[in-house]
Parts: sequence; C-alpha cells; structure tokens
Amino acid sequence: MVSSPRADIGCDRVRRLFASLLPTRTARISAGVLAAMSVALCFVPGFGSLGYYSSLALALVGGVLTGLVGASVARRTAESQTGTPGGPRVSTAFWAAARTTLALLAVPPLVLLFNSLWVKNCDPIGSVGFYVAGAGLSMLFASQVGAFAGLWRRRTGQGLLLFVAFWLAFVLRDLAHLYLEPPIFAYNAFAGFFSGAVYDDLIELDGRLAAFRLSNLAQLAVLWGAAALLWDPAERRFRLARLSEGRVRTWAALVAAVVVAAGLHGARGHLGFEIDRAHIERVLGGRLENDRIVLVYDRDVIPPDEARRLLEDHTYRLEQLDLALGERFPERITSYVYGSSRQKRRMMGADRVYIAKPWVREIHINRVPYGAAVIHHELAHVVLGAWAPGPLHVPARMWLFPHMAIVEGAAEAMEWYGGSMTLHQWSAAMRREGLAPDLASIMGPDGFWSQAAGKAYTLSGSFIRYLLDTHGPAPFRALYGDGDFEAAYGRPLPALIAEWEAFIDGVPLPDDALALARERFDVKGIFHRTCPLEIARLEAQASALADAGEYDGAIALHRQIVRFVPKDARKRVPIVELLARRGDADGTQREVAELLALGNVDPVTRAYVRELSGDALWRAGKYLDALKLYQTLAAEPQSEDRLRNVLVKAAVLASGQREPILGPYLLGRGSRDAVEYLVAAVADLPGDTLALYLLGRRLSSEDVHAEAVRVLRAVIAALDGADGGPDRGRDPLDDALRRESLRLMARSLFYVGELEEAERAFLEAAQLSPKDGQRLWYQDWASRAQWLKKRLRTAGNFM
Repeated sequence: MVSSPRADIGCDRVRRLFASLLPTRTARISAGVLAAMSVALCFVPGFGSLGYYSSLALALVGGVLTGLVGASVARRTAESQTGTPGGPRVSTAFWAAARTTLALLAVPPLVLLFNSLWVKNCDPIGSVGFYVAGAGLSMLFASQVGAFAGLWRRRTGQGLLLFVAFWLAFVLRDLAHLYLEPPIFAYNAFAGFFSGAVYDDLIELDGRLAAFRLSNLAQLAVLWGAAALLWDPAERRFRLARLSEGRVRTWAALVAAVVVAAGLHGARGHLGFEIDRAHIERVLGGRLENDRIVLVYDRDVIPPDEARRLLEDHTYRLEQLDLALGERFPERITSYVYGSSRQKRRMMGADRVYIAKPWVREIHINRVPYGAAVIHHELAHVVLGAWAPGPLHVPARMWLFPHMAIVEGAAEAMEWYGGSMTLHQWSAAMRREGLAPDLASIMGPDGFWSQAAGKAYTLSGSFIRYLLDTHGPAPFRALYGDGDFEAAYGRPLPALIAEWEAFIDGVPLPDDALALARERFDVKGIFHRTCPLEIARLEAQASALADAGEYDGAIALHRQIVRFVPKDARKRVPIVELLARRGDADGTQREVAELLALGNVDPVTRAYVRELSGDALWRAGKYLDALKLYQTLAAEPQSEDRLRNVLVKAAVLASGQREPILGPYLLGRGSRDAVEYLVAAVADLPGDTLALYLLGRRLSSEDVHAEAVRVLRAVIAALDGADGGPDRGRDPLDDALRRESLRLMARSLFYVGELEEAERAFLEAAQLSPKDGQRLWYQDWASRAQWLKKRLRTAGNFM
C-alpha cells in the first residue's frame, strides 16, 4: 500500500512538533513516566481525579523528572546554537526548558480529566488550581533549576547530578524542618505543598501558598540574574570570570532580586509558609510549667485560671500513664494549646485533628475543656515513644514508615473512654452490624489510612487494649519497639486477631448499641468519599454563614453539597437543622420526607431529624403536632442526651403553664441573659423541678458553680422525694433529670473544691449510668478528685 504525499507531510509535521516539544531522550522518557503514573493514579482511591492529592503525588515525581529534563534540554539548546551571531543566548536555553516542561505538564490533566467520566470531580476549576499551584509550578521551578545545572557543566550527566544535589538540598532541608519543628505542613519548591494530617479534609489554596510561590519566583529571578552575569557564549558554559564584565543594569537587577528573595525568606514566618517553634511561642505568648509539663498557650484567648487548670489536667493524665505503664516518664513534655482550630492550622498545619511528636516530646491541641480525653491520648503518644527507637520513636517499618494501627491503637487503649460505650462494645457492635473492616487489613501497611478514622481508631484501640489486658505490658512493650507481633507474643498476628475476634463476639451489648454504632461508624474513609475536599470547603463556608444568621446562603451551599452526593442522607441533615431553626415547618417537613425516602437512614439520624421537625412545628405554633411527635420519639434509639432533650420538650409542651415560660428558652427565643431569664422562670413556676433543673444546668455550663451546686441539690432532693431517698424506676424524665443533675452537681462540686463530695457524687453517677463507657468516665473523674486531694495535701498546689 502506497501512502499519499499529503499523509507523509502530515506525519512529518507531527514528528517535528513532537521533536520540538520533547527534544531529548530524557524528555520523552519523562513524558512516558508521567503518563503511566497518571493512568496508575486513576486506580488509586482519592487520587483518580485532578486535585490536591493527585497534584501532590505528581509533584513528588514530576519535580525530579522536569529538573532532569531542564538540564538536558538547556544543554542541548546551548550546543545547538553554536555558530549563531554572538553565540548561544542563555535566556533561550531557559525558555526551551520551560517550554518542554509546559508540554509535560499537559499530560496528567488530560488523563485525569478524562477519568472524570468515571470519578466525579465536583470542582474542576478548583482542581486545576490545585494542579497549577502545586505540581505545575513545582515542575516549572525544577525545570529552571535543572536548566541552570545543565548549563553550569558542559557534560549533560554532570548537569543532571548537579540538579539532583539541588533537589536533595531543598527536600532534606524541609524534611529536617518537619522533624525538628512543630509544623506538620511543608511548602517545597520542588515537591509542591503538603497540607499536613491526612484526616484534615479542609485544604484550600490560600495566601500562604501565594506568598510561597512569589518567593519561588524571586529565587528564580536570582537564578536568571546570576546566569546572565556568568554565561560565556563562546565557551557555552558559566564562568566566574564573567562577573567583572557584567553590565550595571544586569547587576542592579540581580541585587534587586536578591533583596526581594531575602526579604520574602526572612518574612516566611509572618507570611505563614515556614513557621518555627520560636514563632509559635511568640504568637501564643502564654507559658506555665511544673516539673513534668510545659504549657504554651494562647494568652489572648485562654485566661490564667483556665491555663492553670489545663496544666493540672496534663499532670494528672501523665501520672495516670505512669501508673498504667509501670514506670515514670523521665522527661518534660511541652503542650501547645491554641486559641482556635484556625490558629492551629495556620501555626502548625492541623485543623480538625490533634498532633503529637514523640521525638521532640510535644503535643499540639486546640483549646479544650478541662478533663477532655484528647489530652490523655496525645500524651500517651509521647510517653509510649520512650519504648520505640528513633528517629520517630514510634513502631515503624524501616524506621521511617509508622505502623499507624499500633501507634493510634495504643493511644486509644491508654485513653480507653469511647463515649457512651467502651471500645470493646463499639467494636462488637460494628462487627454485628457488618460495619467492621477486616482488622488484618487495618494492621497492614496502608490499611489504617484507607478506613474512616472512627473505625480504624476504635478497632485498633480495642485490639491493643485486649492484648494489654490479657498478656500484660511486657510483650506490648516489645511490640511497640519494633511492630513485630510474633516476636512479642510468640504467635502470628492472624492468630492474635482470631483470639480478639472470639472475645469481641462475646461482649454483651445494650439494646440500642447496633443503632448507635451504625450512626457513628457507617461512613467511608476520606479517600473513598466523593469530593471530600470540595465538600469540606463548602461545609466550612455554610457553617460561617449559619453562625452569622445568613440561613438562606448556608442552605444554598448545603443543597449544592447534596447535588454532589444525592444519596447521602447525612448531608441533608444540616438543611433540616437550618430550616427548623428559622421555624419553616412546611419546608422542614418536606426536607425530612425527602431524607427519609432515601431508605438508607440509620435509626439515630431518623430520630434526630424527626425531633428537628417537631422543633419546627413548635416554632410555627403547631403545638399538638409537635407534642405527638416528641412522645413517639421517646421510644426511638438515640443518645442519652438526645433522649433527655426529647423528654424535656414533651414535658414542657404538655403543660399549659410551662410552655409560655420555658418554651421560648428551649427554642432559643429567650433573652440574651439566659441565667436571668431562667431565674425569672423559676419564680414564675414555683416548685417546678424542670424549671429548676434548667437553671442549674445553665449555671453549671456558665461556670457559676457555687450557685449551680445549690440549685442542683434542690433538684435532686425534689426528684428523690421528701425523705431524700432515690425513688428510681419512676418516670423516665425524672430518672434522666436525676442522672444529669447528679453529673452536673459533681462537676460543679469539683470546681468549687468540694473534692470529697464531688468524688462521692461521681461514683453515684457511675452506679446510675446505663452505659459502660459513661460509667468509666465518671469513675475517672472520681479518681481525679482523689488524686487532686492527695496532691493538695502533699504539695499545696499542682504548680
């Protein structure tokens, strides 16, 4: 078959275009590697569409490839211009490297955008932004550094090695910063930007990245200026002797570039793209310490008394860990307490998660209430780090890749409080409801990250706790050192898992355990969700609008989210909340009906949205309809707090005397001073236990503890009867109010320093609690009161 001249001409044009775009063998190989990698990413959950995650992966590889391409293309361009008037121009070589890199940059988006036919991309424009700001600019930067390296040496191989040296210097410097300093985020010219914790799904293009890329541009300007001064066109290489021949204008441009680059680098902490420990401590400003803990806190937000309480809390948890592990942790631990999650994200990179760095003996947390279990969890990471070798002081594969199931499972096992139920009970409920992934997969190299955080933390925590309880701390210490189950326990991991499964399957559960587990754990891991970053961004914006009272705007954003995931019932719940909050009874009813029609709604969520529907009916003046709804919900599975709310609302609506007085408070329509409003309500409803309870609860929540104790004692006495004896098993509302009043009174007694009575109250609350997890929590508070009594007797205070 003879080809036509026209076809030959067309093929020849394609070949010439291909050769001009990818002029070197290195460029063609790199194009193939990037194409193959892009295709491979299509099969990796979370990485199959254009966006932050795929951009990060492509930057890590592309930042090396395009540097090598830049070196080879620049050298080839310089050599090909031999004989031109005035010799080869250095700017031409740099532009040739950039042009080839732009051709390479087009490859991944073509593949990943095509894959959007199968993998939903909810924000194509934003995804392109992530790619350009991340991988795109990193590859262009690398190509220019590579071009400089290629022109520095006449042999292409030497230029490639010089670029690799540049790349290693930049990357190792940032790795050292991640290791030695608090931040977990990194902005690297060659590798893009790493946002920090995997579970933080609120990742945005912000001013920090813009400032960092401006700094990169200034660095390139220095590079280009130096190249213009050093380039010898006759010898086609850089020569230091050329500096004396440089023009004043070229020198002025170089000096200006150096000043700008140095200024941006010096301001990197204030601009937010590279922050160190000293900067964080200056911004937070507050510091308290004792012989075991250094507390660095935001003094503009956290008052001194609260800071002292936090220091006390840390000290108690650390001594708990000493007791549990049988030895005293020998070094002081620094805890950084940020005034808000936003501040923590800017300072060290974590927004919705808390961080421990065992190798530098520090933790980073948000401002949390006194007694928060997260302090126990994060301190456990540091304390257990004494059992693991460096450099990370956690069990790790090849010293650098943490065995996260052991790391997080151990901290969960130390903390142990799993909410209303224990970790064993939650694990058992997950298994019986068919929600539990295979524990062996969680224990695998990447299995922990592939699961939803709640599942992975709970199951691994239950497993480690079982090992500790049944085999003692000695083998676990060996396990934490190297992650080898068989060496530590004398049995392979599958056998230990089978042993744990047999135990878990025999754990008794309360009647509502399966429903509560489904509501809590029926979620996907971040890499298996649809558009997790875009949805997280929209949810944050909607929350800000709702807080500002702009309900219409917030609802519109939530409806946009629902369009992305129309079958996800939980994404519709905020719409129901907002409609109910503004009293749109008809709109709330329609939204609830649409939500329930999906058919995959767990019983706890179903009860909650129906409660919201009752709230909307109440606000619209449909009292009887709301009352009937509340009364039917009392038999539905839900948390104890939600059940108590439903019972209280039903009791208020059922009373013609209570509703006009307590109704506005429950619906958020009372005066701004809630305590003042409730004091008046108690006066208007003399002898009404429910009004008195609401006042006591409010006083306790606003830290008016002495008065709260007085009021809550009266509530408990009224519920127990005239003789003061608990008449349990009566009305469900009375029982719920008594348990909650006892808990609140115990808390307030603790805060006013009545530790003996607080301990007794917490222990009584533990006896009355219907759930094992709550029982453990109250017992922990009783132990805290006992610890503080002893400490005050021996030391006078905790400082």
